[in-house]
Amino acid sequence: MSDEKRQPSAPPPPDGRRSRGQSLVEMALLAPVLAVLLFGVVESGRLFYAWVTVQHAARMGTRFAVTGIGERDGTRLRQIQHAVLEAARGLSAQDLQITIRSWHGLRGRQQLRVGSAGGPCDLVEVDVQYTFRPIIPLIGRLLPEQMILRGSDRKMNEPWMPCEP
Repeated sequence: MSDEKRQPSAPPPPDGRRSRGQSLVEMALLAPVLAVLLFGVVESGRLFYAWVTVQHAARMGTRFAVTGIGERDGTRLRQIQHAVLEAARGLSAQDLQITIRSWHGLRGRQQLRVGSAGGPCDLVEVDVQYTFRPIIPLIGRLLPEQMILRGSDRKMNEPWMPCEP
């Protein structure tokens, strides 16, 4: 055994270079995780906004449909679609699909009519579908390429004329 004494390790430099290097390494390890979390929250917010907007658009389209406005001049379907598009203003109109259906003869037999808002006292339904696509590439790899969001609402038309049995 040698009589040499072991020299104690040198104290860290007083200017904090060692702790700055450690902070840099920690940040390099955490930054990707934080970025994925942040982008995930943003994309989730966009998805939730689109879903709520689709539900709202279907509800507003049905609220307009039950009034019968446009029935006499033949513009009712166009006006219902316009009401839906106005309520879905924050979404891309080319990714929206609007379907209007009605059921006639609620007292016994029902006849489904697609592309018709029905007459007085008929049941009308407005169905809105929206194709949601993620915009952040990092998150887009974790989600499907597109998601179909659907909202629909069904109400009884007001009796703007006498109701047929």
